[in-house]
Order: sequence, then C-alpha cells, then structure tokens
Amino acid sequence: MQRRTARVLFVDGADGVPLLVVRAVGAQDGAIAFELGVTRGGRRSARRLTAKSCADGLDAVALVIAITFDPEAALAGTGASPSAGGDARSGTEAVDTRAAVEPSSSTSVEQPSPASGPNRTQPASNRAPRPDARNSVSSETPSATLGASSRRTEFALGAAASVASGSSPKLMPGLGVSMRFASVSRAGWSPALGLSLAHYWSGGVVETGGTAHFTLDASFVDLCPLGLAWGRVGAWACAEAALGVLSAHGSDTFSPRSRSRPFAALSGGARLRLELFAKLGVFAGFSWGKNLVEDRFAFSPSVFYSVPPWGWRGALGGELRFP
Repeated sequence: MQRRTARVLFVDGADGVPLLVVRAVGAQDGAIAFELGVTRGGRRSARRLTAKSCADGLDAVALVIAITFDPEAALAGTGASPSAGGDARSGTEAVDTRAAVEPSSSTSVEQPSPASGPNRTQPASNRAPRPDARNSVSSETPSATLGASSRRTEFALGAAASVASGSSPKLMPGLGVSMRFASVSRAGWSPALGLSLAHYWSGGVVETGGTAHFTLDASFVDLCPLGLAWGRVGAWACAEAALGVLSAHGSDTFSPRSRSRPFAALSGGARLRLELFAKLGVFAGFSWGKNLVEDRFAFSPSVFYSVPPWGWRGALGGELRFP
C-alpha cells in the first residue's frame, strides 16, 4: 500500500473509518484465491481475486484498495514485488486493519458497491488486475444509425388545372395529368423528375374575316435538380422542355380551314408542394421560357396573330404519393 499511494494511512482502533479484512480463502487450478472485505457503518462488501502466487495476489489487493481511496494511485508505479516473507505471511494469516484517508481536494471516498462476485487478475506482478466485468463501469456509445435511410425515393400521380399563354391570342385554359419521381430527404437536397400531359383550348377568337379556335396538346418534361424539403413542404427549381401540336381551326369564313403545327419550348420555373395528409398533397407550378416555333395565323390576306418569342404556363393541382 505504501508503494501505491501516500494518501492512505493505516490506524488501529479508529472510529468511523473502514475496516479492511484481507485473507487467502483457498486454491483452485493452481491459483490462489484472496478475499477483500470492507466493513463500514454496519454494511459489508466483499470481493474475490485470484492470482498464481501470493505476491501477485497481494499486489492486486493493494492496487484495489489504493484505487478505491485514491484514484490517482492507478497511475503510480508498482515498485518491487513483495518479499518472500510477506508471501508466506499473507498465505496463512488474516490481516485485520483499519484505514483512514487523508483529506484531499482532488480525491473523494466512495464506498464499494455491495454486489459481489469473482474477480481475476493477470499473473504479472507489475500489471494492474483486470477488473471484473460486473464491477467495472462500461461506457458504450450508441452507434448512429440511419434506420432504413434518411432519404427515400417516391413516386406520385397527379392531376391539375392549368393555363398557358403565347400559343394563341388569348389565355388558354387546360387540364393535365402528371407523374413525378423524387429522391426526397427531409432535411436537405431532394432532386425530382416530372412528366406531364396537358390539353389546352382557347375558345373562339373573333377576328376580321372569321373566328379562330386554337388547341394545344403537349407533353412536358421537368428536370428539377435543385429541391429542398422541410417537413410537409417542398420546393423545386426546374428546367422544362415541351413538345406538342398546336392546332387552329377557322370558322365563319368563306374558306374554313384547319392547320396543325409543331409546338416546342424550353423554359425554367419553380414548383411548390404541400403535403396535406400521409400521401395526399397539393402542388403549384409556374414556368416561363422560349417558344422555339413562331408561327403566324391569318384570315387571308390579313395576319391576325403571330406566336411571340416568349410564353408562360401555370398549374395548380393535387397528387397522390407512393409509397
């Protein structure tokens, strides 16, 4: 003990200090078993250690006592092994002493746990004993798990009412269906890909020389690499490509005719989504871009409409998400 720490003193007959009892309790498989008992205030706690020799056992017992009353003793050197005379004495006698601890601001005295059980040490005289699994404090850091995944792939089907400008002399209302694929993260980047089909109509456009009716059937591909999701709300910035057929039919004229022309456009836009329930949500989208086909329409000989270089469209609808 004196080699382990200078903060623990042994006194005889002092009141209010722990009573330590160290004794050899037997041998098994070539190892000697020691019992260390601590009694204080009517409560007793005991531990058993095993070692290949008396010297190893007493060294381990001294370390346990020193660490109990002075944790810094674990860093101290062990010094020389006990003498042969000490080995013989410890193998046959029980040591009954009382220990008092010097006050120290850097150490605290803790009573040993009342649990008991076998405790084994390694047979090296200058090596600290391996603590019993039941007496040691283990600290396990929970591993961070992602569960299934913080990112999910979702598929959604939707329907929307929309309006388009640029393909006819006045706004064209329309209806459409859509599907959307997205890689959604609740806390970050959520890219998406959308496909939609829409039908637009203008109604009658009365001009000098007759009445014109316009329809537009188009498909749209939305690539949305920039997307964010916050709980039930999502927002995407999208690039859109459109391809379809723009048709015009003349009436109330001497020579009624119908014409169909290709329609193509490249646009940029935004899409917002609000999830109302577990799988049902509403969305709104807007895009503005370049018309790649600029046709002119006329009741001969007067041209009454030319498709402008720029156009826009907006949509408001609902969608059902899977899964």
